[in-house]
Amino acid sequence: MKQLQKWLGEKCKWTLCYRASRDGWSAQDFHRHCDNKGPTVVLVKANDCIFGGYTDQHWESSGCAWKRSNLSFLFSLRNKDNLAPFIANIKQGKEQNAIYCSSGDGPFFGADYDVRIWNNPQVNQSCSNFGHTYQLPPGYVYNSEQAKNLLAGQYQFLTTEIEVFN
Repeated sequence: MKQLQKWLGEKCKWTLCYRASRDGWSAQDFHRHCDNKGPTVVLVKANDCIFGGYTDQHWESSGCAWKRSNLSFLFSLRNKDNLAPFIANIKQGKEQNAIYCSSGDGPFFGADYDVRIWNNPQVNQSCSNFGHTYQLPPGYVYNSEQAKNLLAGQYQFLTTEIEVFN
């Protein structure tokens, strides 16, 4: 958490608004606790990996829509390849696909599923095709197995916890 606080500074108040194990795992539970809260940090745990994303946009569940941001980013605190913690900024020209808001999904960052958390992700596999919208670390190639497995340990994964702070 100290690393996230260092990266974000005053952008986040660090108020826990959602914990899946406490508040429920469904997309409806996520939206009930996180919609219209302003900037948020999403923290995901899966396969001994810890990763997530920051967005300055608010989540919402009415309709389905992409939201634009040049400040959103993904991050990894612990990953499959044992890289040091890193931030993945949004790629220039991809800002229009920073996050996707849908009542049927949990947190969803980037077109082509950079990180997509499905409804009930503790039993339904979520996915990460990291690198389409957010910048991969040096040496990683979009759509490669190495890139797909980096954040969560594998392309499709079950979550063991999700926390959202605002």
